[in-house]
Amino acid sequence: MREVDVDHALARAYAQRSAAEHAAVPPAPHFEVEVEAEPRPEARALLWPATVRALEREFGERFARLADALIEARARQHLKVLLFTSCHRAEGRTTLLLTLARALARRPGRTLLVDADLTGPMLARQLGLRPEVGLD
Repeated sequence: MREVDVDHALARAYAQRSAAEHAAVPPAPHFEVEVEAEPRPEARALLWPATVRALEREFGERFARLADALIEARARQHLKVLLFTSCHRAEGRTTLLLTLARALARRPGRTLLVDADLTGPMLARQLGLRPEVGLD
């Protein structure tokens, strides 16, 4: 497998899109997957975007290493919250964070994602959810 820089690959892909395509981002393709952890009775299956599954297939080991590094840093520095941001819309941060969240969820502990992008939240849409109020 050839080593490819994820940021560079995403930047290339988005550079090929026109400004009009960025204005109206369609929902990501979804399919049901089985959750490896034991779900609580009131929990329901999430619809994971196909792009997340593709990133896991191609770069799963890198996401696993990043998850391990974050867990170690959290323990060393007593961190409870991590913030991820970017400068522009449609750079792939939600997709990358969903992929990282899946890697973190496979480890002990809890993982919570909150989409605080008030101008264009994508987290719920990418998971096939429709929040009625509040942050995604």
